Amino acid sequence: MYSEQKEALAQEIELKRPAVLAVSGLHNSGKTTLLEKLLPALRSRGLKVGIIKHDGHDFTPDVPGTDSYRLREAGAEGVAVYSGQRYLLTEMFRLTEQDLLALFERHGYDLVLLEGFKDSGWPKIEVVRKETRYLSVLLPSLSR
Repeated sequence: MYSEQKEALAQEIELKRPAVLAVSGLHNSGKTTLLEKLLPALRSRGLKVGIIKHDGHDFTPDVPGTDSYRLREAGAEGVAVYSGQRYLLTEMFRLTEQDLLALFERHGYDLVLLEGFKDSGWPKIEVVRKETRYLSVLLPSLSR
């Protein structure tokens, strides 16, 4: 019932799906913690929510010692791990957040939260800790 009402409202006001909001802040400001607390509230309202986490450095997409890691190390350019409930595809491929958002759109997500993305043009909120309250990643000219 709630999902039907939500869909009708979205059609009525022509909302772009998925909606996108960036959650930005300094390193260790609490972005992930905020998202962890926010996700259950959003899900309880019937929203299908996805997250795209920006990593400013390269990251290891798999755990050393697993079969998928060994296969990637042996030369596979892409490795997918699949079960009846989920999949994980790792490949070396240059993507933008737009490419990833298109995937979320195809899968019917209502909302995609971007963790990081301080320099993007997406609407955003900034997470600020008490210890760094005079520093801003979004408005560095206002930082003391």
